[in-house]
Amino acid sequence: MNGVDLFFVLSGFDMVYTQMGRSLSPIQFMTNRIIRIVPLYWALTVLILIILLGLPSVFREATFELDRTFASFLFLSMALLDVHPYLGVGWTLEFEMLFYSIFAFSLLLQHSNRSLILLAFILVVLV
Repeated sequence: MNGVDLFFVLSGFDMVYTQMGRSLSPIQFMTNRIIRIVPLYWALTVLILIILLGLPSVFREATFELDRTFASFLFLSMALLDVHPYLGVGWTLEFEMLFYSIFAFSLLLQHSNRSLILLAFILVVLV
């Protein structure tokens, strides 16, 4: 198991453990995650794009593509285009945002056993 796998396992455990007994709505949960992740990710992506447009020779293979830009900002580069986002480490955030979306959906269910079963089913289907 490499570090990324371990991070996602621990992150999943942490999400379930910290949300047990709390009455956080899916919208509140996603809002909290978006506030913590999106501004910095978008700022760094904009910086990469400015450098890419201003000094393209700095990058070995990257070129500006409008669809890749939109997909990068929406955390969907790999899902829609099968390419990494402009910010190299952004691929992990794309998976993290997918997990957060599934987890937020599972918060709609009141009974914790049903939530865990649904979450496991969705993850199996996605894999």
